[in-house]
Amino acid sequence: MAKRFSISESMLNGISKNTEKVSTIEAKENFKLEYIDIDKIVRNKKNFYEISNIEDLVEDISINGLNHNLVVRPIGNEQYELISGERRYTALKELISKGNEKFRKVPCKTLELNDLDSEIVLIQANAQSRELSESDKLKQVQRLTELYNMKKKKGEKIGKVRDIISKDTGLSPTQVGRYTTINKSLIPELKSVLEQGNLTIANASEFAVLSEENQNIILDIIKNNVSINKNEANELKNKLKKIEQEKESLIKKEEEHLNEIKKLTLKNEEINRDLDKKIDDINKIANNKAKEIAIEFKNDKNKIKKGNVELKKEINEIKKDESKLELNQELKIRLKGIRKEIGKVAGLMANNTIIDDGTLKEVNFLKEQLRFLNEQVDLYTNQIKHD
Repeated sequence: MAKRFSISESMLNGISKNTEKVSTIEAKENFKLEYIDIDKIVRNKKNFYEISNIEDLVEDISINGLNHNLVVRPIGNEQYELISGERRYTALKELISKGNEKFRKVPCKTLELNDLDSEIVLIQANAQSRELSESDKLKQVQRLTELYNMKKKKGEKIGKVRDIISKDTGLSPTQVGRYTTINKSLIPELKSVLEQGNLTIANASEFAVLSEENQNIILDIIKNNVSINKNEANELKNKLKKIEQEKESLIKKEEEHLNEIKKLTLKNEEINRDLDKKIDDINKIANNKAKEIAIEFKNDKNKIKKGNVELKKEINEIKKDESKLELNQELKIRLKGIRKEIGKVAGLMANNTIIDDGTLKEVNFLKEQLRFLNEQVDLYTNQIKHD
């Protein structure tokens, strides 16, 4: 037999302010009942509770009449949505279908409630009027949490949600906390085991804090028909939790190691970029220097060439009068050596070979020798003129 239920006038009038929860509604209470045609009353689509033991209720109402009114709210077009009294409504429908028309007009208390508040009242009424399964309790805690959070988002001052749900459902705040943990974290397979009665709420809340991997280990244990009491469940949870913490520690260290490798990799890439830039800068400087040397060498080559022309002229002049001038053997050897070196330099120039510092020094030396020979030639020329 279902438990007696009812809703207090103060709670119904002030549900949005989260005042007192449902209390006994009796005929002597000071509110007006309306008799509404049952065909104008529609079921509440948000009612997730199971409807059971209807046949017993049908028999009771047929013999003793309806002892408690329904609670509804107007939804327009002369229609009403059922808030409290789903089992009675179902039993009355069945009686009417059997020809008992006297039950068509149903005594109802009509409340003006918005969607959120009407659903909260629905859960409050069922929480105190039914023998609830663990599945029902889980659903009502989850749904009330969602509803009150929606009210908070709308700017309503709610207070501590866990305490409000505790008052709405008759559960202790600790129990509400357990159901909340289970709703958030327990894997569906273990929830199914819980709903089947093979797992207690206390144990389920212990296991819900574990990782999905370890919850599956618990599931395997339960599937093997291993009985676990609360102390054993707590001990098992602590052992698995320790393993999880050790695993998380290892993962954290690995992540730190990978982050360090990443930092070193980035640093190495930065160093390589800097080296590449410096190498590019050095290559640019070297290329520019090589161009300068090539230009300078080209100019020197032209000067040497011009000097050779002039030297040849002077030598030809000297050769015209060999009877008056005999170049000494040393001068001839030097002239021959210089010509040879000049030939080498000319060869380098012809091949566009980049001239290094050593070659530049050699060129300068040749220039000096050429200057010396020019002086010697001038000296001999002047001697010839004076002779």
